[in-house]
Amino acid sequence: MPAPKPLDQQHIHDYRPRFTEEVHGQILQLTAELTRLNGNEPVPKNVVLRALAERQISRLRPSDLNEILTAIHCD
Repeated sequence: MPAPKPLDQQHIHDYRPRFTEEVHGQILQLTAELTRLNGNEPVPKNVVLRALAERQISRLRPSDLNEILTAIHCD
């Protein structure tokens, strides 16, 4: 069994999104519906997530966006 990576080589900041089962289910539903509307050509989940993120970011006030960015950089 390989030895664990030294601490300085580990991914300390893991920014991958974590979703509740409910939210994950909604994302899968939306992905399925977009696939259906796209002539049953698969729509990748990352495309759906990017569209959702862009929509939410466009609705943020500048102060909210700054607060989020500050929180990310302070971790």
